[in-house]
Amino acid sequence: MLLPDTVEKVVAAASAHKRGDVAVIGGGTDLMAQRDQGLAAPLVVIGTSAVASMRRIRTVDRGRIEIGAAVTLAELADWARTRVPILTSVVTTIASAQIRQVATVAGNLGQEKRCWFFRNDFDCYKRGGVTCPCYAIEGDHRLHHAAIGAHRCQAVTPSDLATVFDALDARIRLVSATGSREVTVTDLYVGPGELGLRAGEVIEAVLLPAEVGEVVGVFDKLQQTEGDFALVSVALCVRPDAEGRWASARYTFGGLAARPWSPAKLNAGVLGRRPGTAEVTTLLDHELEWEAHPLPGNRWKLDAAVGMAARVTSQALEARDE
Repeated sequence: MLLPDTVEKVVAAASAHKRGDVAVIGGGTDLMAQRDQGLAAPLVVIGTSAVASMRRIRTVDRGRIEIGAAVTLAELADWARTRVPILTSVVTTIASAQIRQVATVAGNLGQEKRCWFFRNDFDCYKRGGVTCPCYAIEGDHRLHHAAIGAHRCQAVTPSDLATVFDALDARIRLVSATGSREVTVTDLYVGPGELGLRAGEVIEAVLLPAEVGEVVGVFDKLQQTEGDFALVSVALCVRPDAEGRWASARYTFGGLAARPWSPAKLNAGVLGRRPGTAEVTTLLDHELEWEAHPLPGNRWKLDAAVGMAARVTSQALEARDE
């Protein structure tokens, strides 16, 4: 295992090997499971825990907040408690306290999908290639599979941080030997839990807008057990004006689609006023009629999403009034 102490050395080491032969890790909690499940067998593992610039949270250009990729979930929750409370809310629902001490921001964003066919050695489309089926289509797809926008693979992105970062309008900085670039959270993914990284590229940081301190944020998550992966989740981030009207608002759902899903018509429909829960329910119902294509066993997710959207709307309105 390599432990470089600068971003440049991480990138150089990553660039020196073929994509499948190298893994860049923070805490390595998901990689260990993937190795046991036959999903990953890197010849070289590059740790980021010694890179000081990736372990800090600071204010940078134009007042944006930079969260280093190797910041642990526990460190993020402690920092965000009074600054961006929705981040603390989401972190406390992830895994156990012990895992949060070692798991990192980038690791959570980049963890593999939780589809049990994929994770349990079925020769499925994602493990075996284009000649293989997605077993979830006719198999058990009740929990960790998509109800919106799925194609050959029905899995969803499992990262709860991705859901909240998208609602916060965050951007992800990627760095390689040729320079750096920023992408949106949804553009970070090319599939369920699959990062669209170029050869030798790594996640360096997450960047939050300068206005994040003005945001009222609420997160809700439906899970089978405490600390488990989301079956359905929703993050709502609202920036009210002086009269309490919603100057900006973004709902983002996890567990519904291959990537974090943000309903554009709902987001546009609540601007400029204080929407009621009935209005939000109606708007989302109509949008789901056009966007959703659930499998028979996970149609329930759509009803859950509508109810959760109403709940976080009510909580956001109450938080603003306190």
